[in-house]
Amino acid sequence: MPGLSIHKAAENKQLSLVIALVEENPDCVKATDDDGRTALHWAATVGAADIVAYLLEHGADKDVQDSMNWTPLHCA
Repeated sequence: MPGLSIHKAAENKQLSLVIALVEENPDCVKATDDDGRTALHWAATVGAADIVAYLLEHGADKDVQDSMNWTPLHCA
């Protein structure tokens, strides 16, 4: 699924797409966007609890900081 962003999928609350992207590339849970945010930051920002839980179960770092030193918890 080249060109599909786990960040946008999380932001748009698309759990099925997040799952497909993680199954294709498990390391994408650690990928950051231009502002240093992970999919976990975006899922927390939009209140997508199901995606937050899925990402945490698949290795997302709950303590990762973006370029402003915000963790996903700050975004929730």
